[in-house]
Amino acid sequence: MYLQLSEPISIKESRLEELSLIEMEISKLEKKLYELKKNIRDIEEDDTDYKKYKSSFNSYEHVDYGTYCNLIKIFNSTNDNELLLKFNSYFQVNNLNIVNNITSKPELEIEHFEIWNKALENMKKELTEISYNTWIKTIKFISEENDVITLGVPSEFNLGIIESRYLSLIKNSIKLSTNKKYKIKIQLNK
Repeated sequence: MYLQLSEPISIKESRLEELSLIEMEISKLEKKLYELKKNIRDIEEDDTDYKKYKSSFNSYEHVDYGTYCNLIKIFNSTNDNELLLKFNSYFQVNNLNIVNNITSKPELEIEHFEIWNKALENMKKELTEISYNTWIKTIKFISEENDVITLGVPSEFNLGIIESRYLSLIKNSIKLSTNKKYKIKIQLNK
């Protein structure tokens, strides 16, 4: 019994040669990618600001390192320490549209952000990483007025889940952070 090829040998050889060239090209690209990643690691290790950024803000997908550096440059050009404190607090709590949030909500006090920051830390300890990142991390601190804390969520779906599953955790975490009982109002982010 003879083995037969479905195509002439010349076509097979041509394909094998093409595959070999592709595999060599892939190997070269993988080597280049490895070298580039190594260069990135080397640069990152030499940049102390990048280390601070990664340790503090790496979970904030919408704040890249370039944006972070530009914001630091802008805020370092001011002598307004209160503004710098608000910037730092807001940066830690809210990961989207930082500059707009700072300028559109100057009336918010630093202590309000600290309340929310402490509550977030408490909730992070109580929840799985997936639950925290999916539901709690999406919540934005909006205001505190007359013992009512207003929080914003990105969608009706989030609103329903957070009110039904996480509202008591949020209340308890805030109470634990402040030794004070607040009413919690959750609304859609606008």
